[in-house]
Amino acid sequence: IEFVDSDDIRFWIPTVKYFTEFPFRIVEADVAIYAGERSRDGRVHDLVFASWNQAAPHEMTDQYLLWIDRKSGLLELLQDTVRDVMASFVGTMDYADFRTRGGILVPHRMTVVDSPENNEVMHEFVVQKARLGVNYPEGFFFPDPQRHGSKH
Repeated sequence: IEFVDSDDIRFWIPTVKYFTEFPFRIVEADVAIYAGERSRDGRVHDLVFASWNQAAPHEMTDQYLLWIDRKSGLLELLQDTVRDVMASFVGTMDYADFRTRGGILVPHRMTVVDSPENNEVMHEFVVQKARLGVNYPEGFFFPDPQRHGSKH
């Protein structure tokens, strides 16, 4: 194994992991506020603002606007602050291609788009295979624990 010091790797590996887990982890948010409704592609979405600790912006926690399809109940779009990049940057993740895995729906296509109104693709992540409930030995994802760092 060759370890390379890379800001891109340090940012993208945890980011992809986080957004894959996001639909399941957001229920842990202690700030959740109904933010109205918007239509997209002819479908009504309920909007929910979510964050941790406080609703006001702060550097330690990002803020999220969840677009939940009213008919299906699925999180289909997510707008989020990206404070790792800059204080005012907002990203948009489009979740699609939901498939049942282990009894739950898992998005198999996650596309970072320009905005909810503009579907210009910036990045796209495609899940080719998903297995839930798999246990890996400690350190599996971090072969050299000395090189693992926290977000802050």
